[in-house]
Amino acid sequence: MTKILLAEDDFEILDNIKTFLEDEGFEVVTSQNGHEAIHKLRTFVPDLIISDIMMPEMDGYELFSEVKKVFTLHSIPFIFLTAKADLHSIRGGMMLGADDYITKPFEFKDLLKAIKIRIDKNDSLNTKIENMKNQISMYLPHELRTPLVGILGFSNIIKSEIEELNKADIYDMVDKIELSGRRLLTIIEKFLKLADLEPFVHYEFKPEESSQRIDDAIFEEIIANHFNMKERKKYIQLHIQHEKLKIPFRHLQTILTELLENAVKFSSDKSTIEITGKKHEDTYSIEFLDQGIGMTKDQINKIDYFQQFNRNIREQQGNGIGLILVKKILNLVGGSLKIESEINKFTRVTVWLKLS
Repeated sequence: MTKILLAEDDFEILDNIKTFLEDEGFEVVTSQNGHEAIHKLRTFVPDLIISDIMMPEMDGYELFSEVKKVFTLHSIPFIFLTAKADLHSIRGGMMLGADDYITKPFEFKDLLKAIKIRIDKNDSLNTKIENMKNQISMYLPHELRTPLVGILGFSNIIKSEIEELNKADIYDMVDKIELSGRRLLTIIEKFLKLADLEPFVHYEFKPEESSQRIDDAIFEEIIANHFNMKERKKYIQLHIQHEKLKIPFRHLQTILTELLENAVKFSSDKSTIEITGKKHEDTYSIEFLDQGIGMTKDQINKIDYFQQFNRNIREQQGNGIGLILVKKILNLVGGSLKIESEINKFTRVTVWLKLS
């Protein structure tokens, strides 16, 4: 049963709303001012809060601010009731971050509609968060454990059998330790990049970092620093028009690395990967085309944090956040992304960036 906390100082309105909502199947706890509402929240955690703005002792704005200070309560949807139809009152609530407002007098059907919209939206968000938690618990321990097993295993062999091992054996195991260490570092760096991008809605880059030249050299450096890409180098074809793009180097490097890494990871060892960079009027497109396992339209639409497809059929290294990183960077720099694919035929990923 959906639980609602209702704060309203007019007892007749309070009682009418409570009766209506209970008839609709909601559990309702009432209070006649903000202080009383805060006291009720100590023992009652609602799915939604409905509050009048003008109340004695503590008004709706103050109640909203107090609720948002409490970690366990701050994500609860909040609807304001107001007798004022003026712009100032409405903007006041929305600027604080309220989810909706209802102007008194109102029809109960409008209130019910607003409640259902907010509950459905919050349920969808909670489902997404729960799915993310499940994905983390499933994939992250495996992704961290695999390279650590290599590092610890080969280190232990070298320590325990150092007298019997020749230089070639030691060199080979040290090489594998380094490879495992690089894989572990890559996983950590992806999470750090994602955490770094999360807070930004808009960010003004410094003039010295806002322009970056794209050419063959930037791809060659990425390939040289990535073991799997080095192995596939002769099958990677570059067709790059050299231009200056409006994006910092670190972000361009992340986009190119993630998309090339995916193309290598999800295509067979001797299949061709084509990368094409083209100048248009005021934009520049970079296309990654591989002849790999492909994706369905539904899988493309469901790309999200820690999401991987058909893992039970094909073992995949990685944590599923590469494309999310790319999307977040593109949002930050005003770029865009398009994915086209057919199962077991091809995947074409194209990004558009602004020219400098």
